[in-house]
Amino acid sequence: MGLLVAAGALIAGVLAVAYWAHQIRLEQRARAAFPIVSGQLRVEGLSARIEIDRDARGMPHVLATEENDAWFGLGFAQAQDRLAQMFWLRRVALGRTAEVIGESGLKTDRLVRTLGLALLARQQVVRLDPRVRSALESYAAGVEARVARIRSGRVAPPLALAGMTEEAPWTPADSLAVGKLVAWGAGASHERAVVLSDLIERLGAMGSRPFFPGGDRDVSAGIALDDPVEVSREDTPLGQDPTLTDLASIRASAWVLPGRLTLNGAPLLVAEYSVGPTVPSLLYEAHVRGGELDVAGVTIPGLPVFWAGRNPNVSWAAVPLAVASVDLFKETLRRSAAPPPDALAASADGEAGPRSRVLYQNGSRWVPLEQRDEEITVRENGSGLERVERLRVRETRHGPLINPLLSGNTQREPLSLAWTGRRPGDAVTGLFLVAHAQDADGVTAALEAHQEPPVEVAYADRAGNIGVQVAGWLPKRQLPSGLSPVPGRLGAFVWRDAIDRQALPSQQIRIDGERAGPDVLSGWLLSTGARLPAGRAGAQIEWLWRSYARALRLRQVVGDLVAAGPVELRAAMAVQDDVSANANPRLVAALLRLAGAAPELSPEAGEVADLLRSWDGVASSDSRGAAAFQLLIGHLLDEILLPVGPALVGRYLSLPGVEATALAEAILLGATRPGRDGSWTDPGVLSAAVRESLRRTWMSLSYRLGHNRERWTWGRLHSITFEPFGGSGGAPAMNGKHLGPWPMGGQAESLARANPHGQTFATRRASTYHMAVDLASPDLTLTVLAPGQSEHVGHPHLDDGVVPWREGRPSLVVTSPFLVEEAAVERLVLEPSR
Repeated sequence: MGLLVAAGALIAGVLAVAYWAHQIRLEQRARAAFPIVSGQLRVEGLSARIEIDRDARGMPHVLATEENDAWFGLGFAQAQDRLAQMFWLRRVALGRTAEVIGESGLKTDRLVRTLGLALLARQQVVRLDPRVRSALESYAAGVEARVARIRSGRVAPPLALAGMTEEAPWTPADSLAVGKLVAWGAGASHERAVVLSDLIERLGAMGSRPFFPGGDRDVSAGIALDDPVEVSREDTPLGQDPTLTDLASIRASAWVLPGRLTLNGAPLLVAEYSVGPTVPSLLYEAHVRGGELDVAGVTIPGLPVFWAGRNPNVSWAAVPLAVASVDLFKETLRRSAAPPPDALAASADGEAGPRSRVLYQNGSRWVPLEQRDEEITVRENGSGLERVERLRVRETRHGPLINPLLSGNTQREPLSLAWTGRRPGDAVTGLFLVAHAQDADGVTAALEAHQEPPVEVAYADRAGNIGVQVAGWLPKRQLPSGLSPVPGRLGAFVWRDAIDRQALPSQQIRIDGERAGPDVLSGWLLSTGARLPAGRAGAQIEWLWRSYARALRLRQVVGDLVAAGPVELRAAMAVQDDVSANANPRLVAALLRLAGAAPELSPEAGEVADLLRSWDGVASSDSRGAAAFQLLIGHLLDEILLPVGPALVGRYLSLPGVEATALAEAILLGATRPGRDGSWTDPGVLSAAVRESLRRTWMSLSYRLGHNRERWTWGRLHSITFEPFGGSGGAPAMNGKHLGPWPMGGQAESLARANPHGQTFATRRASTYHMAVDLASPDLTLTVLAPGQSEHVGHPHLDDGVVPWREGRPSLVVTSPFLVEEAAVERLVLEPSR
């Protein structure tokens, strides 16, 4: 026995030594891939010497004489910090993920190839303004200068590049393709119209009403003078594919105060961006100066534009707009040799055999479908072999036929997709020009060139002008789609033109006292998750789901801040840390009213009802009421939506902008009106559902958190973990590292946004980037970014942003030359190779 024990101990010791030796080798390899951030390097593609100074957080300050060299420096710095992430974003945008991850990437690749993002990007490159194309070429050269050092062996490749070692050179078309990907992720969904159509079919027109975007509720009604400009948009997952969740789950908000309400007498702009909690983040901070360009703010690696930022005279924040950028069209098809329209019912994508000629009715005659063939290389999991899958994409005048991409009923009539991102245009030009703007008029003029995605831009200039402007290509609809599929053969639904740029909603307060906009009050402006004043665009814009409660909370918090006296920068930044749950008091009251009282309530249900009565509406991590409320909403929807079916409800709750709490609110507040007796909208039926949901909530709290009531806290249910970027859906982890979990306060409609996912309550998105700008000085900018700037395992800047973010401690970003030099921790000089 003793020998066996000794042998076991020896084997365990050998295994332990081998494990730690392996870990040490991995650590050494990871450190070998760290970028060189100090000293001097000679690189190809530069016209003159540039410096890349990095501050204590690793944020690069690219200092050049000429603008194109500055863009080169940004490309080089991003490739130093995020090269694997950039390559993966490009693979997704080009529909080439299956080459690396096999079958699990096919759904993504089919969607992207059907949309034709790569083709659209190549077509757009030749249309670019020469100045923009030159900047993208310089950026691409900077990326390649970093890649060349890796290929030459002078620098080790990042660990995250495993499986992606044969990457092609970066090109301007790649940046445009990533821009197309982001535009799709900013709100487009090929499932939305289908899901809503299925709900109408299942529940009827009246029964499905709670599932559609709300009516014309106007949160600006009754607002006092001097409200802030505020922009708020709902979450926007990219389609329904988990592989893409990390890439495009973007929300944002921004608000502006005029100078007369601030401590320094200049406007304050505050913005936050909510993305999937990943390592690294989708977002990246930088400061770039060269020629006429001097801009600092937040970018997306691979897409060299500043979504939120400032130059010496202007600050701005672009927020994805909650509008319908996709329409689905019901097409009438037939084979040229077999006219009956029903002939293709079993293959609604139009596939009818290699020799068939498929026609569609364009409203006046039968015309052939356009088609292109795509080849998707698929890596066979486990074997290392490859196969090629062929995808035939067929298109009508509206866009590609998409039935194979849809979930649910596979026997649908043929559906084609029109998307604003398929029009000529890009996500670069408008924001590129905004970065060069010198005043508010320059911002609005620059935004006339913005095509995609549809955004609201909050802005301010040093002179004191502030405003909000909608920008992007929005279809001028002769008839509204109602967010459901419309007949493709009817010309009234065809997208022929865009809404005139001058007619798009806007609001502005100028320093000369002029106020522009149909709903501008005498003081502040307010633009919320509710629709903006329509202006001359009228009903041509179709609005999606938007948060009202969050906007009302922001108005309250900022109103209290203003009432306390002139607002200073750090106090404005702290507004974004508010974790109120923003639950509509009428919703909580309706829940309690429908529940009734003892003896109708069981003791367990009564205890949860008491928690809700005493809840202060704050979703802090130690709140017991928030935990009970969130669990109750989930159980309640399970109860009352049973007739709808879990699959259809799940598809609905996955749509961009849809929130479970908002759906419950629409249903329960609607119960104050007479419902159909015995139906799921009958108040009597809802009362029983509420009582059962209260009981189930008590059981969930007890089972998940124990019987000690002090441990029934929101933070024990709701946590945040930063997962490896691209790690969902089988994508290769960018660095194999995760951070957390930590207790998390807030929820989807909190100012400190943290969107819990389903009944697991893991954070699906969180406000991990905050920015506050005081236009009184170029060096009065505060930001915080979690988890950090780097993707490299073991690097100090991989996760050094987490603690400041969790504690609400932003850092000062300086841009003036003297202060940049003083704040620099590392300095890298790049010299032309000649």
